[in-house]
Amino acid sequence: MHALRASFFASAVLAVLFAWPPFASAQIKDTGAINVRATGPGNTPLLGVLVTIEGPLGVRAEHTGVNGTARLPGLAPGSYEATFALEGFNEVIRKDLRISVGRTIEIVVAMQLASVEETITISGESPVIDIKSTNVLSIYTDDLIDMTPTSSGLWAGIIDHVPGVVTNSVDIGGSESGQQSRFSSRGGSSSQNVYALNGANTTDPQAVGASSMYYSINSFEEVGISTGAHDVEVQVPGVVLNMVSKTGSNDWHGAVRTFFEGERFAASNVTGEQRERGSGAGNPNILLNDLDFQFGGPIRQNRAWFFVDYWNFKVERRLIGLPPHEVDDTTLENWTINGTVQIAENSNVTARLFTDRKVRNNRNAGGNIPPESAWLQDSLSLIPQVQYQGVVSSNLFLDTRFSFMTMNFPLEAKDGSRGHSRHPEFSGESMPPSIERSTGNVLAGSPPTREVLFLRDNIDLSSTLSWYLTERTRSHDLKVGGNLAKVSSFSPDNRGYIWGFQQQFLNGDPSRVRFWNHSGVDIHNIDRPNAPWNRGSSVGLYAQDSITFNNRLTVNLGLRYDWSNSWLPEQCRIDSLFPQLGPRYRAACFEKNPKTTSWGDFVPRIGVVYDLTGNGRTALKANYARYSNQQGVRWGGFLNPNGVGTQLYTWADLNGDNFFQFGEQDTLLHQFFPGGNVDIDPELRSPLTDEFSIGVERELFPHFQLGATLFYRTDRNFLEDVNTGVPYGPIAEALGVGDSYQPVTVIDPGPDGVVGTKDDGGPITIYSQDPATFGNSLYYLTNPVQTMGVDFLYNRYTGVSLVAHKRWSNNWQVLASWDIGRSEGAFDGGGAGGAGGLLDNPNTDINRDGLTVWDRTHLVKVTGNYLFADPVDVNLGIFMRVQSGEPMTRNAMLPALGTPSQPSINQGTEHVRVEQRGRHVNAYGIERLDPVMIV
Repeated sequence: MHALRASFFASAVLAVLFAWPPFASAQIKDTGAINVRATGPGNTPLLGVLVTIEGPLGVRAEHTGVNGTARLPGLAPGSYEATFALEGFNEVIRKDLRISVGRTIEIVVAMQLASVEETITISGESPVIDIKSTNVLSIYTDDLIDMTPTSSGLWAGIIDHVPGVVTNSVDIGGSESGQQSRFSSRGGSSSQNVYALNGANTTDPQAVGASSMYYSINSFEEVGISTGAHDVEVQVPGVVLNMVSKTGSNDWHGAVRTFFEGERFAASNVTGEQRERGSGAGNPNILLNDLDFQFGGPIRQNRAWFFVDYWNFKVERRLIGLPPHEVDDTTLENWTINGTVQIAENSNVTARLFTDRKVRNNRNAGGNIPPESAWLQDSLSLIPQVQYQGVVSSNLFLDTRFSFMTMNFPLEAKDGSRGHSRHPEFSGESMPPSIERSTGNVLAGSPPTREVLFLRDNIDLSSTLSWYLTERTRSHDLKVGGNLAKVSSFSPDNRGYIWGFQQQFLNGDPSRVRFWNHSGVDIHNIDRPNAPWNRGSSVGLYAQDSITFNNRLTVNLGLRYDWSNSWLPEQCRIDSLFPQLGPRYRAACFEKNPKTTSWGDFVPRIGVVYDLTGNGRTALKANYARYSNQQGVRWGGFLNPNGVGTQLYTWADLNGDNFFQFGEQDTLLHQFFPGGNVDIDPELRSPLTDEFSIGVERELFPHFQLGATLFYRTDRNFLEDVNTGVPYGPIAEALGVGDSYQPVTVIDPGPDGVVGTKDDGGPITIYSQDPATFGNSLYYLTNPVQTMGVDFLYNRYTGVSLVAHKRWSNNWQVLASWDIGRSEGAFDGGGAGGAGGLLDNPNTDINRDGLTVWDRTHLVKVTGNYLFADPVDVNLGIFMRVQSGEPMTRNAMLPALGTPSQPSINQGTEHVRVEQRGRHVNAYGIERLDPVMIV
């Protein structure tokens, strides 16, 4: 009857949660759990044992059930002490139990009959294998942050060290710490990464997959990084970072950390031969200064605690190709304030505030962008949070949290005529934005192509209810819950700066001109609703039963439902600088559009864990998971008629002055107007990822584990915008119309870009556009496999991950990994696509299949340290990353310039992949960028 009543109660909870939308999208675990099993003589389970857990935030208690087990979820990362007491038996104390984010540890306690009153204390035996979960999770602890070589900031300081994660940049000496990196694991798209702060999703709602702020890594107790077999609480297939803040405790703690690096600490790797060819000094750090101060302790013993962290970071580095006085300088200033109150026995409330300010004076400068064309960034992000955790009744635990993120992120021109002091001599009024098409270089004296202000908000409310049920031969760990999110993005955006257009030259000659329909009004003087404004909502619901049979076999059966939409509030467009170009350049107001995109998906999660040895030290794990995609407000903007629109014309420089005057625009080549010639399939579906994994984990000796996991991933419901106004090949066939392009054979000019030299690559077929279709573009965001019959889209990953992890003990620790894999598909960035232009033009379709930018055949990482404690403390730490080089793809502008004997194409030139993507071949075979090794 007890089991029947429990099952009825669980069903009732499920029904309530799935029927009540405000209580719903999934929160992400920022806590761990302890499962205990108490046995008596003859290994018989003991009912009613009082289990008391004491840790950083007070005391929790629970009684064992009929099978001698109990579960205590919602424990903050840290060290705990567990006491087991039952009348007639000796009391047992287990010390130094380490709880980590997203992990469950299981401890078995054999209790003896009490012939005399005695307490048995056991220290230093904390399990490292999670025999309840299949999640592929790396734990980056405060010990690793403090005692091993880590750069400043989240990306170089932590993410770079995580097994299986590939980043798009290489940090040398902290040089990249002032800017986010993109990253991926198992061939996924970086747009599906999630940043979770104390379990709440704080990902940027517009630049989906990016962080909304910068973080002080010294303020973290732990960071859990999930790269596969995600828990049912997670929606997406990407990398999930869960950053758990430090808290106060009953003991006073404080720390000051500082790091300084001057120009003399950086060596030069420029050789004499390179200097003879004109190379300069590279881009070493001139200055790096990192200061962190933190302090925490009790407000009232055993009742209330606080923690405060202040971080100030500054980096200056040289820019390749620019004068020495033009440095890339970035300053980050960050506050973390955390307070926790135990409002009742087994119940805590926590309030937190995070602030981040970033100032960067030369954003985007270097390479092909001169300093006057770069941006000044002075941005601010704020995140307040409130969280409740408490025991509702025996074996019933509730976790509810609220988080709000707001961001003010301007990118401004360094225009002396507008009061900016960085370049007082520079005026954006002297020259329009201008580029050279053959190289992509921005011309000297050109202002930036745009000024923009990003105002973004993310409200996140989530809750999870966990219930533990015991029976004679099995136990059920049931959890139900979800999350509700509201997001907003408002973006005054002046494309073309104060000019409203961009000049494009080809080999120094006037070639094209691009217009934008913006107002030219200062971005700080535009208020809602007079600029592009997109909003969205999401709801996620989940339920899972983790069933353990005979304390050996655990089966996790989970189901998620994710719903998300984007919509457009009422808004207005201000008159553009060129209203004579037509209605889309003139002032107008637009009614609310309650639905631009709407996705709803049920996705299953199935995991199996078997304790091979029966002592929790060897686990065989297998998992199948399906994931849907997060969308934020990314796609709703496609239907926003207030969004930035553009037209591209040929430029007839009538007076020959190389300076565009209105009226010199000639043939319309292309146009893009959200909500105009851009539409979205009303039946648009979320991309889905299927993932299979199988692995084994083994505790070789106390605190040290080895693991090996095989992965296979594939995607479906690919998403891409299709140009139905200028269709080609399979798109024209699906629409039943003629092809807008005709094949033309030209010569691949080879790496030197000149036809007639010995490195020519031979003939290659490109496509010439019918002039009658110029300017006819109609873009349709859809799932082209389903709607157009396109059958060549794919993305897959196959690989194996080997991981060794030694938790801090006996003066040493290590996190080491070796990943061997292959990431390939039709999309350069992995994942399931997303408006990348693949189906807009047959020339972008050439050599489309191949390795993605995330493919690294080998990826080896080692982070660790050893503390020599006698006669004085001397710490020796190491971080090493060795990886295969990034796949290369050779592109060429075709037909090659300066070769009149070659056939021409009507649209002028096209940038084309002349070899299979990721498979650039030279005289020695397949070539990648050089392998990377960092020590």
